[in-house]
Amino acid sequence: MAAYAEIRSSDNVVLRVVVVNDSDVTANGGPYSAGAEAWVASNIVNDPIILEDNGGSYPETYWKETSVTAEARYNYAGPGSTWDEANQAFISPQPFPSFTLDSNFVWTPPVAEPTTEQIDGINIMLSWNEADQKWFGYKSDASGNKYEWNPGTSNWDDTGESTVLTS
Repeated sequence: MAAYAEIRSSDNVVLRVVVVNDSDVTANGGPYSAGAEAWVASNIVNDPIILEDNGGSYPETYWKETSVTAEARYNYAGPGSTWDEANQAFISPQPFPSFTLDSNFVWTPPVAEPTTEQIDGINIMLSWNEADQKWFGYKSDASGNKYEWNPGTSNWDDTGESTVLTS
């Protein structure tokens, strides 16, 4: 199965991703071809939610194939991501203003993400704090203990705080 992203022409933002049979792609020019993209544009119906979101007027769009495994075009496209034609890359939305785009079109934080996601054998949920430029971790057990990532020691430091987490 092949995946295709419908992209709004005015700003190159991905509106949706659909799955297409490989046989249809092969019969219309093959993977990542203009012919397959044209076939998708002609055979996939307009999305009624996109139509509604645009006040009853469907935006001008075009289609690009995306790879679930990111073997091509750097990243898998998703709604809200952007198509960069010059670099043939899908780029996800910037998660925080301090994150920068690397050479593989992936947003990277100013402080490397923690190398471990467990404390005392308990999984933690990661959270980036933009104001403090720090990673925090919260134990996924009932305690909700809060930890701060120390990049110098590559360890989690207990903040002495607890946050009750809800699912």
